[in-house]
Amino acid sequence: WHGIRQLSPDKITPSDLVSGPYLYYPAVTLPHKNHQLLFRSIATLRDQGRFPYRLVLTGAKSKHWPQLEKEIQSLSLQEVVLHLGYVSYGTVLSLIRGAESLVFPSRCEGFGIPVIEAAMLERKMITSQLDVFAEIGVPDAHHPLSHHGGDKDKIEKLVKDEDPRDPLTDQAIVEILEKEGIRIARRTVAKYREQL
Repeated sequence: WHGIRQLSPDKITPSDLVSGPYLYYPAVTLPHKNHQLLFRSIATLRDQGRFPYRLVLTGAKSKHWPQLEKEIQSLSLQEVVLHLGYVSYGTVLSLIRGAESLVFPSRCEGFGIPVIEAAMLERKMITSQLDVFAEIGVPDAHHPLSHHGGDKDKIEKLVKDEDPRDPLTDQAIVEILEKEGIRIARRTVAKYREQL
């Protein structure tokens, strides 16, 4: 990737600024960065008992931050959301390396360099579905936390067990996995099949 230096996971020490598992979002608090949707999604998951993480934010606090703080309070996320403010590039990399997943819910993005950095640092990613992320291999290359580490294995088992005279279509596999609570794109199924 032009303009991005190569990163080696073994050369970046995971951050110790946050105790316990966390998700990380490095972004200025501008409306198109979609912090509000992220907070609401986390509150919903927390209320369902499905969010055992902290959410760590970094980046400049724009004029929109006071409204986002009110949203955090209204959703009772004060103990979940931690905003560290602007931090050094080295700290950003350490936070990415230590995170369970990078989250990037932007409504629009020019390139999404933190997503590339997370991929190089072998971190999971949860991103919005933007063309720019599809172009760099997300979500095809890295799946969100709902990826229980076995999507590819499940697809392989379905393909292995299918009737060779009446093979499953990629869409049929998508629908079978959806019934198991796994959301995956048809093109991802096709890509995994090519690898088998």
